Amino acid sequence: MTSDRLIHHFKHPVGIGIPEGATHEVHHRNHSCGDDITLGWIVENSIITHIGYDINGCMMHKASASILCSKLKGASIDEVDEWIKWMNELTDASKPMPETDDEDFLALADIRNYPTRRHCVMLSWEALR
Repeated sequence: MTSDRLIHHFKHPVGIGIPEGATHEVHHRNHSCGDDITLGWIVENSIITHIGYDINGCMMHKASASILCSKLKGASIDEVDEWIKWMNELTDASKPMPETDDEDFLALADIRNYPTRRHCVMLSWEALR
């Protein structure tokens, strides 16, 4: 389950720290394991121009938050719901696997084999909702 891509995002995270002047900020916590995240982002002209986080938790949780920040900076806020829906499909073994050749997403998709850890991957994405 611990791919090189996830280890890379864990050791070299994208998005550490809440952006100064964040227009949006939310805190989410997984009460069953203690993982938590405060996610902040700046929206200008309906585009996420900056996104970052303060985080405590496991490697999967931290790697997923880093991937979220690397993928969503520059995204339209109108796309956020689609990203979250897509991530739910990517990580839920009961749903068909969406097509992707992105190494980061393929690494996260391995969570399908460990359903009890799915919330670790999805916590930052749920916070964005």
